[in-house]
Amino acid sequence: ADLRGLSPESPFDLTLRLKNAYVSHDYPPLFISYLPSQDLLQRISPWGNFDLALSIKRLSWNGNLFLEGDLACRDAHLRFCHFPYPLDHVNGTIHFNNEAVTFERVTAIGEETPVVMEGSLGATYSNPIIDFTVSSNDASFDDRMGACLPEMYKGVWDEFSLRGHGAFVCKVERAQTAAPNSAPVTHVTVTLDDGQGYMKLFPYRLWGAAGKIVFTADETFIENLAVHAGEDRSGTLVFNGSVKHPGGDVSNLQPELSLKAEVPIDDAFLNLDRKSTRLNSSHANISYA
Repeated sequence: ADLRGLSPESPFDLTLRLKNAYVSHDYPPLFISYLPSQDLLQRISPWGNFDLALSIKRLSWNGNLFLEGDLACRDAHLRFCHFPYPLDHVNGTIHFNNEAVTFERVTAIGEETPVVMEGSLGATYSNPIIDFTVSSNDASFDDRMGACLPEMYKGVWDEFSLRGHGAFVCKVERAQTAAPNSAPVTHVTVTLDDGQGYMKLFPYRLWGAAGKIVFTADETFIENLAVHAGEDRSGTLVFNGSVKHPGGDVSNLQPELSLKAEVPIDDAFLNLDRKSTRLNSSHANISYA
């Protein structure tokens, strides 16, 4: 430390380093003394083993404090507020200062899914920017993943009964010019390489699903979702189209889907129409080939 005066308002330059520290949810006063560190803790709720390097400066008498530091995660735990999947075995560096919090390719395990977190989040009311990505190339998809989607997308997820494997990219953004209290824009792309289940709108059980589902604020796109069907799994179906939910209103889902199918005429197919009471809904537009 370099203390240039004895008064609390005097300029100073202080560096603090903690090695192999364990932090619980009962954060010490040092961690909650400054707005950027409070913001970091509220956003990611970290606990576990860390290295901390912290620099605090006041350049002039009674001037502003400047904060900068690195939180090096050592097999820690956290939960990111915009993607609240419980993340364990967190490793990597989180950099923070008066203006922003930056994740420098931080890795973690969510249940059995490895994820990578990268990007920045504004740390003050005057800096609302968010440019943050959570992704995985080896993800397991089930209702645990669906429960972590933003509220506006949960109604869309609930239109499916799915279990599968693949990759996802969750992009959370808010522009520098946005209102500080405005909701961030979340864009989620799910790429299935093997899945099973059914669409509740079209309750025909499917296997070996491969394709892409893209969640946006107003519309969810289904791109070349190819599956096997039939009791002997010899049939093939390909879904394309979208489910609109203007303004994020999932109570007003408007499916516009096309389906190309070559399936066996078996009991699963013959019983479909009896199960599909929703296919004739005035809100659904489904074309067949």
